[in-house]
Amino acid sequence: LAGIVLFLYTLDLNTYRRQLEDTLAGALSHPVQLGAAQLAFEPGPAFSFSDLSIGNGDGDEEILRAERILFKLDLWPLLTGKIVLRDILLDRPHFRHRLSSSPTDSAPQPSPSQPFRPVLDIGILSQGRIHSLTIVQGDFELLDQRQPGHHVVSALKNVDFYLENLAPGQTSNLALKAQGVYGGNGADLSLTGAIGLPANLDDWRGTSVQVTLNLADLDAELITAFFPASQPSLTASGQTSLLLESSGSFNEGMDFRLRLGGEDFSLQSPAVQIRGKDLFPLVFSGHWLSQKGGHTFSDLRLDGGNLHLQGDASLEAAEDGLRLQTSWSGKPLPVAAISAFFPEGEKGARFADLLQEGSVELASFTASARPDNTRPTGYRFLVQSARLNIRDGHLRLRPNLDMTGLAGRIDLQDDELALEATANAAGHAFRLEGTLRSPFSVSRHLSLQAAGA
Repeated sequence: LAGIVLFLYTLDLNTYRRQLEDTLAGALSHPVQLGAAQLAFEPGPAFSFSDLSIGNGDGDEEILRAERILFKLDLWPLLTGKIVLRDILLDRPHFRHRLSSSPTDSAPQPSPSQPFRPVLDIGILSQGRIHSLTIVQGDFELLDQRQPGHHVVSALKNVDFYLENLAPGQTSNLALKAQGVYGGNGADLSLTGAIGLPANLDDWRGTSVQVTLNLADLDAELITAFFPASQPSLTASGQTSLLLESSGSFNEGMDFRLRLGGEDFSLQSPAVQIRGKDLFPLVFSGHWLSQKGGHTFSDLRLDGGNLHLQGDASLEAAEDGLRLQTSWSGKPLPVAAISAFFPEGEKGARFADLLQEGSVELASFTASARPDNTRPTGYRFLVQSARLNIRDGHLRLRPNLDMTGLAGRIDLQDDELALEATANAAGHAFRLEGTLRSPFSVSRHLSLQAAGA
């Protein structure tokens, strides 16, 4: 023990600080500066640096700054005069990242031939030295400048984070608490889970993950921030909560389950309204798998209230961006449940009065989304095919005129809409069939037949 103390007190901390700066700079590909160094015992031997800066300086070029960084040392290697870092503590770090549609010339671009390596592999980790990472009261900021004139700041504030047993071939546990902020709205956030690193970090796709993310008291107005400014008619009120559970690996895919809750939640547009008391808890689940050239989503389910849908989807990389392909089907939905989605006001009341009884079933639905710069969202959504089955419908056409026994189907194929239905009204049996083509002009025939007295 006396030898360890003597070794530490005779160590030139300034020389070691410069060596550590060079090691970290080489691993991170960014300049690293450490402040004044001192020897500490908290408990056990540790090196404490008064300041940490990663990046080219102040302002936008600085990636991370911390008031203090503490390296705890592994005790036994000190017996042989070796310094092995065991634990890292960052005190009040501030991390900043900027997303821009036109990257700066100074930003380093990875070589196309260089294999991808995860951020965690910073050289020290690959040598199995770091056992834990602790962050105290951190502040992480993301500035999205990809849309000209529309800059959005998202951040994690008051971050407390702990990651232990951080070593290749081991399973590490993590815990995070913070306040998430997006577009000026905030919510309490917590994350717990485990990460299993492969023994060889080059095989990073073998990393296993099990995480639970919880967002509480999420302001409903936060949802409208994700929509283009060209849609100011979309309004939201109340609060919601979000619970995300996911497990799996990058090689074999990830199972996920997302649950939304909130009785007083409301989202409304001129065409539709969504109320938490009618739909929540809303659960979305499925399996994600990353494959060469894209992603697949299988066993998708969406359940909430009377809504029950199942489907699959795929995202494929193309020259003009990502392309989405998705197919869905569902269980019969009572028209009373559909009425709950009509907007408040005279128009919504008319639709609610029209639909008296019956059910609608989404038998099939196939759609795609493709990049389109002329659209506010940057994508064009196309319905390729769909089939709706109508059963036992009861419509109130006028106060003294009802249509009952409505049954049939509506088929949509590209821009062509085919109708086939039967019903009874005013003592007559009706049959409606025909085909409409966008923009809804009669393309083949549309006939109405009546029989009975």
